[in-house]
Amino acid sequence: MRHRRSCTQVRPSGSLLTSCSPVTNSTLPAEVNVVVTVSYARSDRFDLAYLASSHMALCKETWAPSLLGFTISTFAEGPLAVVTTMYWDSKEGFESAWKLEGTKKILADVQNYTDAKFELAVGAVAARG
Repeated sequence: MRHRRSCTQVRPSGSLLTSCSPVTNSTLPAEVNVVVTVSYARSDRFDLAYLASSHMALCKETWAPSLLGFTISTFAEGPLAVVTTMYWDSKEGFESAWKLEGTKKILADVQNYTDAKFELAVGAVAARG
């Protein structure tokens, strides 16, 4: 069953979290099996509003229905400035989405909000709570 996804943004303790249902801050639905993080290093140029609205809208549009939702977290200290966590229905769903022609447009769009170096990590959900 597919869920309608509406996004909300909140700013707890200086972080910007964007959550698209069915993902919430406390639980992950059974459909979420794969988590992909994009970790951004500190940079003088980072347009968080663009990432949260325009860039992630492009991701959702291109990678639906396998991309179930995402969160964006910011960090005041340490080597990372921003981490985007995307929730996927399966590894195969992520791999198929990554191969789409639209993924090139997503990667090219990164320059519109930052020049920061980033790392992508793909992992499986090991526990829920």
